[in-house]
Amino acid sequence: MSTVNEQGKNYNFVAIADRRFDYGMLSEAPVFKIDEIGKIVANASTETNISAESRTAFILIDSCLYKLQGVLYHLRNIKNIKENLLTGLKEQLKNKDVRGLTICYLEKELVFEFEALILQARACLDALTFLITKRLPGHQVNFFSKLKNALENSKKSESNEKIIGLLKDSKWLFESEVLMGKSPTRSYVAHYGSLLTMQECCMTISGIEEGKVLIFDLEFRKSIPVMNTASKILEFVPYFVINTLSTLCELIPVQKKEFSNDLCKEFIILSKETVEQEKGVKVGVIKEMDRVNFIINDCYISKDALSKALDMT
Repeated sequence: MSTVNEQGKNYNFVAIADRRFDYGMLSEAPVFKIDEIGKIVANASTETNISAESRTAFILIDSCLYKLQGVLYHLRNIKNIKENLLTGLKEQLKNKDVRGLTICYLEKELVFEFEALILQARACLDALTFLITKRLPGHQVNFFSKLKNALENSKKSESNEKIIGLLKDSKWLFESEVLMGKSPTRSYVAHYGSLLTMQECCMTISGIEEGKVLIFDLEFRKSIPVMNTASKILEFVPYFVINTLSTLCELIPVQKKEFSNDLCKEFIILSKETVEQEKGVKVGVIKEMDRVNFIINDCYISKDALSKALDMT
């Protein structure tokens, strides 16, 4: 084995850098903050007088940023699937009478991306938990579900209080039963089976009047709507991760409003937006579809939900 310092040897090296990751799912303020954190990590990597403990911490910060990139990667893929779906719909239905029309979509690619998204999102939060609690002697944990207790039971500090505040602002992460809870969707996908076997409402396009349709979100186990849940993950996971890393790096956090998004604006959640019989507008919704048959239910949709109707003309 030779080394690059061997006398009489010449070596030619070509380094091809990975292209800069596209954080386009986020607004400008969070992206700027990610760049700030990245610069701090890069500077630390060249620092010679840094302690081994601090160097490890910066490596973990960098790891959390990569995990967040993974979350945004799957969200971007979901956004692309949505946009292709809407473009195809408009091409198919342009200038056609859609009244009474019922179309069912089962995009397996969307389901695969959604399953990957919730697995990556929880992994990102767990990795961040490990980073945070590594600073808390006697309270280190690896699971996001135990983070709040670890912070509350450790020695009080300004950074700990700020992170607890961020947790309070991110209640959806705990209450939705997607990433957390006694039997979260993430655990089902990770250990038991595919969401494709647990549909509660297919992605249905229902014509309500000439040129206008409603799109019902694809819903799975415990009425988990795919597009609306993806939107919530896009709102809360980057918010908590970026602002927690900002706190650890002593940077100013990003305001919560910067993480709002319109990823799900075209979709209705059937389990939340139906009304009592003989009120609202009656449409056909495909509740269940398998390899053999499907079930169509007539549902009365509230007039407020009709504001999400899309124009196909």
